[in-house]
Amino acid sequence: MDPLLLCAYVQLSRDEFMIREGADGQKRLVVVNEHDEAELDRLLYVRLEDNEVLNVCIETLEALKYVPKIRSSPLWQHLLSWIAIPMSILCVVLTFVVYALLPALRTQPGLNVMGTCAALFVAQVALMLASNLQTSGVWCQALGILVHEAWLSVFCWMVVCSMHMFQVFSAKTRHESRSLIWETTQNTAVSILLPAVVVALVVAVSYVQSKGESIGYSSESCFLSSQLLVGTAMVLPLSVIVVLNLVLFLLTLRRIHEVTKLKPHSDSRQETHQHVWVCARLSMLTGVMWTLSLLSEGLDLDWLRGLSILANGGQGVLLLMSYVTTRRVRMLLYTRLGHHIDVTSTTHSSIVVSTIPSIKKEP
Repeated sequence: MDPLLLCAYVQLSRDEFMIREGADGQKRLVVVNEHDEAELDRLLYVRLEDNEVLNVCIETLEALKYVPKIRSSPLWQHLLSWIAIPMSILCVVLTFVVYALLPALRTQPGLNVMGTCAALFVAQVALMLASNLQTSGVWCQALGILVHEAWLSVFCWMVVCSMHMFQVFSAKTRHESRSLIWETTQNTAVSILLPAVVVALVVAVSYVQSKGESIGYSSESCFLSSQLLVGTAMVLPLSVIVVLNLVLFLLTLRRIHEVTKLKPHSDSRQETHQHVWVCARLSMLTGVMWTLSLLSEGLDLDWLRGLSILANGGQGVLLLMSYVTTRRVRMLLYTRLGHHIDVTSTTHSSIVVSTIPSIKKEP
């Protein structure tokens, strides 16, 4: 650092800057305020006095690029996060495995459930990594892109589920079996390509506006780099999804009521009826989770962060309790496991019986 500054400078007190060790082991000066921080990389225009007052040239200070401050979470938040989120991930995996094992569940609603589980698994794992890995730079930006893409994919699968329910109760005829593969492929493509388009727009617009200095994803926070991007590329799509799902849910309920009046004792669409309620609850829970998460960061309230962690962890639990613990699924599992046991026992018995004559023939 230059011992003598030949420029107009600003004095920063000890609570307005900090010395941090970087990933390369080098000491770095960081200017901090209430919510943001910026790293000083031009130490030629910085002078540290003996009384721990930092003098910084005004031009250097004005050229700083601030990022959200890296804050340490309380221990209880870490514990809650490492309990709730892995539990949700485990529930998601169990739900996916059960649907993969039972062919009777792999109807179009069931395949939509599997798609939602797959997207939610990637989203929650990516969010856990972004929240807990001590990394920065390109890898952090790549992780931020994955978090954004995965959660947008979850939102898309929710719309797919709601749209399918509405179409089922509005359709006059059943879908043919051959359309199952086509519809699932189409749903998967939509849930991947639409988020990819949003991510590409964020990168392109940010790159052009910053003249090549930013791609819209922070190398420190591993997420979108500004509140404006969070609002337009995350909050806005989530709000549209929640409202659209609510409209489809209400229209589907009205159609269910009409069908029930015409066929009060018909249970041919009972499974689909159940999916309607689960999709609605999951959509609202995801909306609540992200609302609490964004509010907690904006207001800097730890208790809101705790509620958002619980809401995030509740998504996988909701899927498992709604789709796997039902009586029908339990009976299908018992039947499948019982079938394997019977086959194994029968095979073992036939082997024993077939070997008895050969034993008797020996002298």
